[in-house]
Amino acid sequence: MENMENTPQRLQIIHKMLDIVRHDAPWIWGFHPQDFTLYHQWVMNAKPNAISYNTLKYVRIDPAIRTEKRVAWNQPVFWPLLFGLFTLIIITLPVLLKRGRQQK
Repeated sequence: MENMENTPQRLQIIHKMLDIVRHDAPWIWGFHPQDFTLYHQWVMNAKPNAISYNTLKYVRIDPAIRTEKRVAWNQPVFWPLLFGLFTLIIITLPVLLKRGRQQK
């Protein structure tokens, strides 16, 4: 087929070859990228772009919603501090008691 002249017989062979390839192809040929990005509720005008990454200047942020969510999500957690203090007391208590007995 490669060395044949452009005749209807050559075109028929090309069509037959294409039909075989189309039938046996496991995927549709082509490139169709899909970008998925998660954004917070306060981020607006942000769209994924596979070609350009300089779109940060177009992103709009709502500071009121951001502050509200930050305050709601970032409540201080004090139990690790109390647990650490309790552990420190439990660890040092036997040492202090032993030193007290040795000094008597």
